[in-house]
Amino acid sequence: MKFEQGDRVVAKVSPVAGRQGTVLNVKGSSIVVMLDGNESEMSRTWHLHESDIDLVVMVEAVKLPDEFDATATALGITREAVQQDMAKVFDIRDDAVILDAPGYQSLARVLARAFAQAAHGKGKERHAQDGEPFDSQVMQEGAKRFGVGALLFQAFKKSEESQRLQHDAAIRELLGSIVYLAGAVIAMERAHHA
Repeated sequence: MKFEQGDRVVAKVSPVAGRQGTVLNVKGSSIVVMLDGNESEMSRTWHLHESDIDLVVMVEAVKLPDEFDATATALGITREAVQQDMAKVFDIRDDAVILDAPGYQSLARVLARAFAQAAHGKGKERHAQDGEPFDSQVMQEGAKRFGVGALLFQAFKKSEESQRLQHDAAIRELLGSIVYLAGAVIAMERAHHA
């Protein structure tokens, strides 16, 4: 299997078997993965062989064909039972989103990397307090006090700073900019529905 930067993966080897993370770098069959968790960034960074990880597939819902019911009845199983089992396999959540459209895989990978940085990387370490959800973090308080422009300025500032940094640091700043823009969307929608 070919892995790319930003892919969500699950480790298959001890001592990290079963832990999920995000691919940071790929060099041949050597994969650098940032595992999810609260430990230091250094202790969550693992160099693994491509055979030591599997791709995590997130799907919105398990769709079964209409013909399934007749076959299932004959076998004595229900649609609900199969969907529950598949949900366990695919790690389905009610609010999962499919980032899959022909020709848009590169965009999906960048958005997944921005998400991983906010939810599991420096964004979580710097801004989430005691498991605070993304839409309750300090950036939303800033938008309430100073308007959405505060978040747009942060996105601009990170984008501008990226132009003076080395490649990896510049990419991290640009991913952070994407996260601030997502925060601005949340703030605008929240204000609109208030």
